[in-house]
Amino acid sequence: PDYRLPRDVLDAEIDRILELGINVNSPIDVGEDLTLDQLRTKHELVFLGLGAQAARRLGIPGEDGPGVISGIDFLRRRKEGQEPGCGQNVLVIGGGNTAIDAARSARRHGCSVTLIYRRSESEMPATAHELEDARREGIEFRFLAVPTRIIREGDERRQVEVQGMQLGEPGSDGRRRPEAIVGQVECLAADSVIMAISQEPAWNTSDDVLEAGSWLRPAEDGRLKDRLFAGGDDLGPGIASRAVGQGRHAAESAHAELRGLPQPSLQPPCPPLTQGSVKVDYYADRQRSRTARRPESYWLDDPDAEIDLTLSVEQASEEAARCMSCGLCFDCQQCFMYCN
Repeated sequence: PDYRLPRDVLDAEIDRILELGINVNSPIDVGEDLTLDQLRTKHELVFLGLGAQAARRLGIPGEDGPGVISGIDFLRRRKEGQEPGCGQNVLVIGGGNTAIDAARSARRHGCSVTLIYRRSESEMPATAHELEDARREGIEFRFLAVPTRIIREGDERRQVEVQGMQLGEPGSDGRRRPEAIVGQVECLAADSVIMAISQEPAWNTSDDVLEAGSWLRPAEDGRLKDRLFAGGDDLGPGIASRAVGQGRHAAESAHAELRGLPQPSLQPPCPPLTQGSVKVDYYADRQRSRTARRPESYWLDDPDAEIDLTLSVEQASEEAARCMSCGLCFDCQQCFMYCN
């Protein structure tokens, strides 16, 4: 959403990449317009950054039809300036950052929003401060609840039946499994329902590398096959910084392969630092700079304005001065002279 990533900032980041001399061919549907094999034949190397564009479904009665939209599609409509047509009362289903983004975006559209999550608040995968920001904006939360059907009259949504849950024994992933509480069912009014429970691959090709609906499983450096690499959400849902790292690993490995160089090590140049391994007595205490935020009273009044603002030049310089270079040791021996 624009309040998180303003369009002009995003455009500037994209322009920096394109100015390196990259050609963009769009729109091209791999699977419809050409095949992955054709791409591999025409190019020395292919990197797949296909993402996870398809929304997962709950598979409940009434889910098909008007008024039910995926979180990613709702956010896309908002970003493109389309009318989302969500009505006044909106239920958002999910507990991740996409669900929070969808709920906060619907709130900015003037809707009354309730977010429903099947586990407890402490188990929400969404970032904790995002949850608090959503609360400040007036979004209500219903934990330990899951929708079981959408009640319609014709094509119109009228209510969503919600089953109360409790946490049972841990499953294979170590998390306690939600279990239905017998007899604890209620119906909530809803003009529209935004499903944001997860996403999955949506590529349209029969290539043996891209099996329908399955995640890609490359090697650690991103290699799928000879001169075919992948990274990002097509490996499994994650965050942007992880995708950036995967792209970097694949780029370095691909560069070495094309140049006939030894494959780079993926291990960090220095062993990870542990608590107590850095002696900080020589350094004066310096508190980190606090990120400036737009006043809360303006969040909904100017709904697309960025909330978290940028550090000033002075603050950025102060932050840089706090660095002790402990992650990039160049063997200056200062730590031994002053601390040992």
